[in-house]
Amino acid sequence: MVVKMLLLILALARTISLSAQGEYFDPKLDPILSEVNGRVRLIQTEDIIVRAADIRIGKLHPTVEKFETFQLKGAWYLCFECRLEPDTDQSANVYLRLRPDGAGNHFADTAWIACVGRPCGNCELDLNTETCFCKTDRLGEPGVLGDCNQVWSTDPLLRRISKRRE
Repeated sequence: MVVKMLLLILALARTISLSAQGEYFDPKLDPILSEVNGRVRLIQTEDIIVRAADIRIGKLHPTVEKFETFQLKGAWYLCFECRLEPDTDQSANVYLRLRPDGAGNHFADTAWIACVGRPCGNCELDLNTETCFCKTDRLGEPGVLGDCNQVWSTDPLLRRISKRRE
């Protein structure tokens, strides 16, 4: 009788724990992509991923305009396209590599790279060399490419958030 009661309590505690976890996105525990029937699918909604992105570059907190997933050399990445406030002509592309778990799930890594445009409005990362480059000319200087700053960080980019908008 005691064993049955203990098993019932443990099952109830697990159910409550799983129910509470379902209300939150935790990048340490919840996959972002999952391989299903040979295809990779986004598990979290775009809204959840963008709200979980805690992008801070120096004193700047860029506004995420959109993000995309892509694969390079067998690894999956998220790319956040951002604008820097208050100078919205300046851009930042933030690249977060996803870490596979061997069971078809891909989780957010903690290391990320940002390509920040100063004075470039369109910086990208060359993933073969892992260096940032500007795709456009400097303002007022045709034929001269703008410069991009490259920022590396090991601070987690995604944070735990409620799945519901509050």
